[in-house]
Amino acid sequence: MWNFRCLMETKILVIGHSQFPRVVVEGLKFVSGIEEDIDYKYIDNDHSIDELKNDLEKYLEKCENIIIFADLPGGSPHRLAVETIEKTKKKNAIVIAGAGMPMIMDIAFKVILIKFKSFDEIICFIGEKKKNLDKYIMITGA
Repeated sequence: MWNFRCLMETKILVIGHSQFPRVVVEGLKFVSGIEEDIDYKYIDNDHSIDELKNDLEKYLEKCENIIIFADLPGGSPHRLAVETIEKTKKKNAIVIAGAGMPMIMDIAFKVILIKFKSFDEIICFIGEKKKNLDKYIMITGA
């Protein structure tokens, strides 16, 4: 069932509603050729939130370093990932919600192909990405 090994590397898990996570991961694999270190799980009519919870617990147990992308900020998969990390007291885990495919691809390429020296470097890199993205967010009207 697990299609990658979790040793010292950073793994990426995309979670969310319906087919969004699958489409993102398959698109990333198609464009990059990356076959390992990235996976997806989702909830829908056939895949329950309890199944996702069990899968998250397994990933957090097996993976030393993990980045979890959730489709919707505040959605059930996002909240579940945060709660599971807090419950397990997992170190070297981060949840990013609301990222689109371009940002997920950029971070995945850097994390999987470049291999940062530490998880702290990954956190700094993601923080810089967010800061750069914030420059282009404009809210109009009120």
